[in-house]
Amino acid sequence: MMGELSGKCERCGKLFEYYLIHNGFNESSYAYCDKCGKIAFLNTHSVPDVLKQHFLEYARHKSISEELENYIEKCSCGGNFKRGTSPRCPHCMKRSKKSCLPTTQAK
Repeated sequence: MMGELSGKCERCGKLFEYYLIHNGFNESSYAYCDKCGKIAFLNTHSVPDVLKQHFLEYARHKSISEELENYIEKCSCGGNFKRGTSPRCPHCMKRSKKSCLPTTQAK
């Protein structure tokens, strides 16, 4: 992780904190909830053997593949972690049209 940063929602204008994660450094893949925008990380070393080859070929260090969506538990909000979804503002829950507008820079 690179440390906590602040961003500003382009839609509602409220500030929020976030972290930048480098999936290559921590051997992970990710998926966002299609309802609330929470993120799920999949550890490369914890993928079941049955899925290991598929995971390494199609999802390592990036968003999960669609084939892996059914293997992830539902989000606590009731949504599903899916490929192609994106982060949401924690205040208005709207998807960002572009990446958040940083109010502090990564060091």
